[in-house]
Amino acid sequence: MIERLRTSLFALHALTPRALVEPANERLRGDCADALRLELDCPQQSLTSAQREPLARLRELLDEQDVAPTELAKAVHDAWSVVVKQPIVGYHLDDEGHWVAELACGHGQHVRHDPPWQVRPWVTTPEGRAKFLGFELECLKCERGEPVG
Repeated sequence: MIERLRTSLFALHALTPRALVEPANERLRGDCADALRLELDCPQQSLTSAQREPLARLRELLDEQDVAPTELAKAVHDAWSVVVKQPIVGYHLDDEGHWVAELACGHGQHVRHDPPWQVRPWVTTPEGRAKFLGFELECLKCERGEPVG
């Protein structure tokens, strides 16, 4: 996903439904619509239909003049969920020997097996980790709008 889309979606997601449709946020809505067009029209993107549909729906609503605030808020939330859920593409050990899932967005997220708080026995074996490649985690760094790198 392009950083511009993450940034504009993060800003829209933080607004109340009423604030989403206020004239003061017209530029932000336009930036997000432009970023969505780029994302959806990019041939290098391999979006699934489950990812593409909420993004396309938000783009449509952002192009409309009179949208109900609650409808726009739901579309922003659905698109935001697509952006923050990222598949695991690899793993590495951190400096303390804990496993970190490498996510498609470029961020990393610890995947510890630390019973009883975290029960993830799959992380302890190469076979277990391999089975979870492609599994989607909610990227907390994307959710906070943190840049990659």
